[in-house]
Amino acid sequence: MYQDIKQILISSFQVAEEDFHDEVTLEELGLDSLDLVELSMQLAEFGASVTDDELAEVGRLDAIVGLLETRLTKAS
Repeated sequence: MYQDIKQILISSFQVAEEDFHDEVTLEELGLDSLDLVELSMQLAEFGASVTDDELAEVGRLDAIVGLLETRLTKAS
């Protein structure tokens, strides 16, 4: 899941691969509130809903992966 989200960030938001580390925040990656809306829509394609507000609240990439994995587990 981490690699999938990382790939979305690289391809859709032009984030440089060298900017990633386990606890990187979306703010450190340069995402703003409009980017979070778009990211939440792209994450919905995995089959679980995560709002832009939730993305902003958790903030870190590793926490977003955990949240999405939890939602996917509950959905199945």
